[in-house]
Amino acid sequence: MVRRSVSRQLCNLGYRVVGVANAAEALASLSGDDSFDLLFTDIVMAGDMDGLTLVKTVRQRYPAMPFLITSGYADALDAAMRAKFADHLLAKPYRQRDLAAKLKALLPQRGASGSR
Repeated sequence: MVRRSVSRQLCNLGYRVVGVANAAEALASLSGDDSFDLLFTDIVMAGDMDGLTLVKTVRQRYPAMPFLITSGYADALDAAMRAKFADHLLAKPYRQRDLAAKLKALLPQRGASGSR
Protein backbone atom coordinates (compact mmCIF):
# COMPACT_ATOMS: atom_id res chain seq x y z
CA MET A 1 0.00 0.00 0.00
CA VAL A 2 2.82 2.42 0.86
CA ARG A 3 4.73 1.56 -2.31
CA ARG A 4 1.63 2.27 -4.41
CA SER A 5 1.07 5.59 -2.67
CA VAL A 6 4.67 6.71 -3.21
CA SER A 7 4.60 5.48 -6.81
CA ARG A 8 1.45 7.52 -7.39
CA GLN A 9 3.11 10.63 -5.89
CA LEU A 10 6.13 10.16 -8.15
CA CYS A 11 3.93 9.68 -11.20
CA ASN A 12 2.00 12.83 -10.27
CA LEU A 13 5.33 14.64 -10.33
CA GLY A 14 6.00 13.35 -13.85
CA TYR A 15 8.42 10.54 -13.09
CA ARG A 16 8.26 7.02 -14.48
CA VAL A 17 8.41 4.49 -11.68
CA VAL A 18 9.44 0.88 -11.39
CA GLY A 19 8.14 -0.26 -8.02
CA VAL A 20 9.57 -3.41 -6.47
CA ALA A 21 8.89 -5.32 -3.25
CA ASN A 22 12.43 -5.82 -1.97
CA ALA A 23 16.13 -5.29 -2.58
CA ALA A 24 16.53 -8.45 -4.65
CA GLU A 25 13.86 -7.21 -7.08
CA ALA A 26 15.49 -3.78 -7.16
CA LEU A 27 18.88 -5.25 -8.04
CA ALA A 28 17.32 -7.48 -10.69
CA SER A 29 15.52 -4.47 -12.24
CA LEU A 30 18.73 -2.46 -12.31
CA SER A 31 20.84 -5.29 -13.71
CA GLY A 32 22.05 -4.31 -17.14
CA ASP A 33 19.65 -1.36 -17.42
CA ASP A 34 21.32 2.04 -17.41
CA SER A 35 18.13 4.03 -17.95
CA PHE A 36 17.39 4.49 -14.24
CA ASP A 37 18.05 7.99 -12.95
CA LEU A 38 17.65 7.46 -9.21
CA LEU A 39 17.20 4.81 -6.54
CA PHE A 40 14.49 5.61 -3.97
CA THR A 41 14.28 3.23 -1.03
CA ASP A 42 13.09 2.94 2.52
CA ILE A 43 15.59 1.95 5.19
CA VAL A 44 13.25 -0.79 6.41
CA MET A 45 12.44 -3.28 3.66
CA ALA A 46 11.05 -6.76 3.28
CA GLY A 47 13.63 -9.45 2.62
CA ASP A 48 17.21 -10.03 3.65
CA MET A 49 18.63 -6.58 2.79
CA ASP A 50 17.79 -3.21 4.31
CA GLY A 51 17.72 0.02 2.34
CA LEU A 52 21.15 1.22 3.47
CA THR A 53 22.74 -2.02 2.30
CA LEU A 54 20.83 -1.75 -0.98
CA VAL A 55 22.19 1.76 -1.51
CA LYS A 56 25.74 0.58 -0.78
CA THR A 57 25.37 -2.33 -3.22
CA VAL A 58 23.87 -0.16 -5.96
CA ARG A 59 26.54 2.51 -5.50
CA GLN A 60 29.26 -0.13 -5.93
CA ARG A 61 27.74 -1.18 -9.25
CA TYR A 62 26.53 2.25 -10.40
CA PRO A 63 28.68 4.86 -8.61
CA ALA A 64 27.08 7.83 -10.35
CA MET A 65 23.48 6.88 -9.56
CA PRO A 66 21.82 9.31 -7.17
CA PHE A 67 19.75 7.88 -4.36
CA LEU A 68 17.10 8.97 -1.90
CA ILE A 69 16.39 7.15 1.34
CA THR A 70 13.23 7.54 3.37
CA SER A 71 12.43 6.38 6.85
CA GLY A 72 9.91 6.79 9.59
CA TYR A 73 12.82 6.21 11.95
CA ALA A 74 15.25 8.85 10.63
CA ASP A 75 15.54 10.36 14.11
CA ALA A 76 16.70 6.98 15.41
CA LEU A 77 19.77 7.02 13.16
CA ASP A 78 22.94 7.99 14.95
CA ALA A 79 24.36 11.46 14.31
CA ALA A 80 27.14 10.19 12.03
CA MET A 81 24.66 8.32 9.85
CA ARG A 82 22.30 11.31 9.67
CA ALA A 83 25.21 13.55 8.68
CA LYS A 84 26.46 11.09 6.06
CA PHE A 85 23.05 10.85 4.38
CA ALA A 86 21.70 14.35 5.13
CA ASP A 87 21.23 15.32 1.48
CA HIS A 88 19.77 11.91 0.64
CA LEU A 89 17.39 11.39 3.55
CA LEU A 90 13.67 12.16 3.55
CA ALA A 91 12.03 11.62 6.93
CA LYS A 92 8.48 10.25 7.09
CA PRO A 93 5.90 11.52 7.12
CA TYR A 94 6.55 13.84 4.20
CA ARG A 95 4.44 15.77 1.74
CA GLN A 96 4.62 15.45 -2.02
CA ARG A 97 6.23 18.90 -2.22
CA ASP A 98 9.00 17.69 0.15
CA LEU A 99 9.60 14.69 -2.09
CA ALA A 100 9.63 16.95 -5.17
CA ALA A 101 12.18 19.29 -3.57
CA LYS A 102 14.52 16.42 -2.66
CA LEU A 103 14.29 14.97 -6.15
CA LYS A 104 14.93 18.35 -7.73
CA ALA A 105 18.03 18.76 -5.58
CA LEU A 106 19.30 15.29 -6.50
CA LEU A 107 18.40 15.51 -10.20
CA PRO A 108 18.88 19.22 -11.01
CA GLN A 109 20.01 18.72 -14.59
CA ARG A 110 17.16 16.35 -15.42
CA GLY A 111 13.55 17.26 -15.82
CA ALA A 112 10.91 15.07 -14.30
CA SER A 113 9.51 14.07 -17.67
CA GLY A 114 10.78 10.69 -18.73
CA SER A 115 12.95 9.99 -15.72
CA ARG A 116 12.85 6.60 -14.02
